[in-house]
Amino acid sequence: MNRIEGVVSAYNTDPENPTITVTSTETGRDYTVRIWYDRKFWRGLRMGDTVMLQLNKQDEYGLKQLLKVGEGEGLDFGDKFPKPFNPAEDGVGKWLVQ
Repeated sequence: MNRIEGVVSAYNTDPENPTITVTSTETGRDYTVRIWYDRKFWRGLRMGDTVMLQLNKQDEYGLKQLLKVGEGEGLDFGDKFPKPFNPAEDGVGKWLVQ
């Protein structure tokens, strides 16, 4: 199994080793994933986000892709990661294009 689709179900804010727990949508198994700042996740992560994990060369799963934005509370890792994206109150969001 090189790729796993799952939902962000928990997180750990340890500054030395921040992690998220992703529950597989197929098997229900929990996977703990180390995270680091990556442009793909500039808006931050939320509880309930659906993500794709991919096995790396160190035989660890890492975040590969954000598939669906969850409606849960944004994960706060302090200054290490950006805050989650919140659309403007009128429902119109401003998107950053890089």
